[in-house]
Amino acid sequence: MIYVNGKNNKTIQGEKNEYLQQTKVKKSHGKLLAMALSLLFFLLLLMFPAQSSKGTLQGINLCIETLLPSLFPFMFVSALFSSSVSTKNSHKKLDCFFQKVLGIDFSCVQSLLLAAFGGYPVGAVTVNNLYKKGVLTEKQSRFMIYIAFGSGMGFLVSYTGANLLSSRETGVLLFSAQLITILFMVLLSRIFLRPLGKQIKAEKNFTFPEHNKKNHSNIDREEKSLFSLIFQSALTAGKSAFSMCLIVVLFSAVSGIILPLLSYNSFLRDNFLALWEVSAGVKNFANSAPLWFLGFITGFGGICVHLQVYFAAKDISFSKSLFFIFRVMQGFINGCVINVLTMFFPVFENTADVFSSVTEKPLPEDAENPLKFIILIFVCFCFLFSLGQKFCEPKHITQLKEKLNFSRR
Repeated sequence: MIYVNGKNNKTIQGEKNEYLQQTKVKKSHGKLLAMALSLLFFLLLLMFPAQSSKGTLQGINLCIETLLPSLFPFMFVSALFSSSVSTKNSHKKLDCFFQKVLGIDFSCVQSLLLAAFGGYPVGAVTVNNLYKKGVLTEKQSRFMIYIAFGSGMGFLVSYTGANLLSSRETGVLLFSAQLITILFMVLLSRIFLRPLGKQIKAEKNFTFPEHNKKNHSNIDREEKSLFSLIFQSALTAGKSAFSMCLIVVLFSAVSGIILPLLSYNSFLRDNFLALWEVSAGVKNFANSAPLWFLGFITGFGGICVHLQVYFAAKDISFSKSLFFIFRVMQGFINGCVINVLTMFFPVFENTADVFSSVTEKPLPEDAENPLKFIILIFVCFCFLFSLGQKFCEPKHITQLKEKLNFSRR
């Protein structure tokens, strides 16, 4: 009898058959839902052809003016990083350091940085590429999909801050809040999920994805030239960016049809737009909502971005409902962090708060100093480090369980 991870062949085969049966049921339900949605969308196209065309044009303009300039460079960096990284554990010291501080490996930290600076789908693209290459295990990649989620510096600082709010300092504040929120998400994920220990070596305990299994035997033996890596990374980034833009255009067309149906209630229409597509939602609320609400919108990401992540992480099996819950949590945490930051660093808000009587705040000269944002992020990082050391260490949890069991006896 052969045992794998404490399970015999019959148990593994039974679990595999059960999983395949559940997958067939989900696929059949998905096909029925897709058929119903296609019929509904076809009827709406017949009823509102002009609105759908207008929404499509708006989506194309959004991709050309905003998404591609800010998205493609970071997707290229993500693809180049994923192609050049080795499956061997070559960062043992960095892995040990980040395991103690955040509970994740160095490759996971790099994915978080790309997600924070690059934008929403960049984190998912990076995690998916590292999983296919064998750098991340299935457990690690599933964990990272839940937390490697951010708006990106270009979207928050340039588009939202400088362009929509006419205040680059406000964009810096929004981006600083996002970095702090991602640290909070890592801490909360460690508490609720606790999936990570030390990095598992691929050749011993990690089963590669079946569709890419043949390519991993010689993956570290192949030495590609720098030009080949750059060209292949640019091609991969172009495909990913173009796929994301297609989803944005599709959602813009659908929103162009749905928004006229909600014209009877402006509050419902505006909030639907904010939860549906983040770029249009931020643009719509830039001059009417407080910063904390813009923080919730950018932290949540919108349904359109969620589908982009699902597509980018198509090789990773993860819970869509849990991913949605994490996005709601991230939105609320991001809004709360922005509220706290504005107490210490008041910035000019080109907004008339529709939810309260808060009006414009003057911009003091001290708020223009970016050093304060860096210091605050460092202090928050130290605070999270102390919490992680106190509450999230596996040894501490094990000792606590042993004490509880001993007291019960």
